[in-house]
Amino acid sequence: MERIDFGLRKLPEKKEGLTLALGNFDGLHLGHQSLVKEAELQPSPTGILFFKRPFSSSRPILSSVEDKIRYCAPFSLDFAYVLDNSPSFYSLSKEDFLRLLKSLGLTRAVVGEDFRFGKGKEGGIKDLQQAFETHVVPLVRIGGEKVSSTRIRESLLRGDVEGAEDLLGRPYEIQGEVVHGLQNGRKIGYPTLNLKPLCNYLLPQNGVYAGLVYLSGIPYKAMINVGVNPTIGKLSLPIAEAHLIGAEVDGYGKRAYFSFLKRIRGERKFASLKELSAQLKVDEGSCLRYFQE
Repeated sequence: MERIDFGLRKLPEKKEGLTLALGNFDGLHLGHQSLVKEAELQPSPTGILFFKRPFSSSRPILSSVEDKIRYCAPFSLDFAYVLDNSPSFYSLSKEDFLRLLKSLGLTRAVVGEDFRFGKGKEGGIKDLQQAFETHVVPLVRIGGEKVSSTRIRESLLRGDVEGAEDLLGRPYEIQGEVVHGLQNGRKIGYPTLNLKPLCNYLLPQNGVYAGLVYLSGIPYKAMINVGVNPTIGKLSLPIAEAHLIGAEVDGYGKRAYFSFLKRIRGERKFASLKELSAQLKVDEGSCLRYFQE
């Protein structure tokens, strides 16, 4: 799948007969994947439209553009269009947005039942249908409720990473660079890899999780902690760090992926480092039992 970056003032080469899946696609969850599957069934060229910047600069996100493109890899789309949604993008009327799509060569649009577009979300499916062949994909429901990015966020904020996985169709994952921390974990026998996230990811509720850490394409069983380290010295913001179970790898400066599989317990403040170390041993055992199930 070829990535095509463009902006309102620098449009890409027009591709006649183009099919595009349209949406926000934060997380590229099962609902989004149903659109991608419909798009890949259409005649080539086929693609998906992503936005370079999150719609809200302050709201944490589930996936970066890079993540979304990676999650699309199993599908047979030809192109990933990445639009630089600069401030001027948000002033586009529904007519302006339709003209933008026409300039790309769009013939067929694939959207969900609740798709809206244009300034103030004034445009809807009927507007699309007047301009293009439009395939409307039914909403995906699990447990009687719509699969949505909002629902996934709510699950993560409860620490329910398994519930989030059910909606995503894969474990929730964040990526970033491994950086030096305060080395406190090493002092008590549990060295960790500290992650500097690639973007403003939503972190699951503070606590300890069984998970996998991918370094150089190799998966390692891990005990992942999200929190502010209240025992050692409370941080101003939560961080994500991982202890590799049964392995010690020099990951500094490398790209790492933290994949959350199961919540082990919530964050607690312990009376001493000795008490913390003892609890981490218990947590490690809980993680190992999870991997053996």
